[in-house]
Order: sequence, then C-alpha cells, then structure tokens
Amino acid sequence: MDEQEKEKENKKKEIAKKRSIREKRIVITGDPNAILEIKAFRKLYQIGSLVELVLSEEQTVYCNQIVSEYALINLFDWTINNSRSKCSDEEKTILKNAMNLIKKCKFISIDSKVDAEMLIEIAVLEQEKPKAYQLTTTPEKLARFEKIKKKSNQPTNLLFFKNYIETTLSTKSVRFSKELLENIHISIEMHLNITNTLKEFNNKNRDEIVRRIYANQSNFRNESLKLFVELDRETATKINNDMNKLFEVSVYMAVEIKEEIEKIK
Repeated sequence: MDEQEKEKENKKKEIAKKRSIREKRIVITGDPNAILEIKAFRKLYQIGSLVELVLSEEQTVYCNQIVSEYALINLFDWTINNSRSKCSDEEKTILKNAMNLIKKCKFISIDSKVDAEMLIEIAVLEQEKPKAYQLTTTPEKLARFEKIKKKSNQPTNLLFFKNYIETTLSTKSVRFSKELLENIHISIEMHLNITNTLKEFNNKNRDEIVRRIYANQSNFRNESLKLFVELDRETATKINNDMNKLFEVSVYMAVEIKEEIEKIK
C-alpha cells in the first residue's frame, strides 16, 4: 500500500470515528413479530431512515403508491416539452405546479399489508426472530424524535413505531379516486408506448433522419415524424392521435392531483 492509499484509509477511519462518537441509538425491544413488521415496512417502502420519516411528518404528504411518482412526473414533463401549441402557457404552469407538489410527496401505500412471506424472508435472513432492533441518528435528531414520541403517549419505542406506521401515516394520506387512478394508469401506459415506439423507430432509421436534417436544414423531431408518416402512416396517425389525447388528459389529471394533495397539506 503506497502513501496515498494509506492517507485515504486513515482519513476514512478518522471520519468513521467522528461519526461513531456522534451516533445516538434508538433501541426497539419487545415482541419479535412486531419488530419484524417494522423492519418489513422499512424494506417494503425502501425507507432509508425511520427516524427521518418521523421527523418529516409535519411537512410530508403521503400518496397511495398504486402509481409511480416518477412515471407521473415524466409524463407531465414530456407533455410540457412536446405539446407545442396544444397546451397554453397557463396549462403548462398547472402541469409544473402538479409536478412540484408530487416531488414533495412520499408515495407509499397505506392499504398494502406486510405479508407473512416477507416476515419469513427477513426472519430467515437473520436466522432467528430479533429481540431488539437498533436505529442510529444524531444527537439533534434524537432530541426532536424524543419530543414527538413523548407527545404520542406511547410508552415504548416498539409501540411508538407500530402506532406511527398503523395510524399516523393514514391521516396524512392522499387517496386518489378510482377514476383518476384509471386515467393515470392508461395515460402512463400510452406515454410509454409512444416513447418506446418512437425511440425504436429513431434508432432504426437514425442515419436517414440525420441525412434529411442536413439536406433540408431541419431538426431531428420534424424529419423523424415526416419519415414515420412516409414509412408507416397508420402507426404515425395513431401516435399523433394518442399524443393529442395525452396533452388534453394530462392537464385534467394535474388539476385533480393538485387539489387532492392540497386538501391534506
């Protein structure tokens, strides 16, 4: 190991040492099955820190994750960038506002249950049912956590986290209507079909599209669509019709999503 590597290794050890000095632990003890449920909840929703989740409660709105927030944001962003004259500046602002609200939400599903298979999977990985579960945080965050826990009137960390997961989150949850969810699912599927079809076509015909760009002093989008119409008018017409539908329905969905989120906030 040369001097540079030694120096890097020493710096890593020094940082780790400083971090360990500041680390404060929250220990959850009690019913092994309840501990497994808490751990499974964290795994199910890919939550990095349960402490952070608790501390962010006042600022956070939760949405039922029957739909991906990333797919929604991509759809609205695509609509803004591709609609041209189909969407007014006012409608584009509505879409942008909805995107900003969605980015501030946590998309989890209050209706989902931590199933037995997941509990067994975690238990098998750990070889035995845990009697304790340890979380780490900073002194500042621990102090804020303790204040929230004290207000909750839950005597133990185990009961606090169970109660938090089962009841507190449900009061901050946005539940989209069945009609809205159906529109979202259809729109996201339509958006993916359009973008995948165009991507496949563009990759296949890239050389010809580029040749036409130079020959006609045009841009990639225009020449791609012109070539698509020449080679497969039926598919091109369907894509154009689907795009027009998406431009229209995306604005309606954005309005409803914004209204539902703001009710909770």
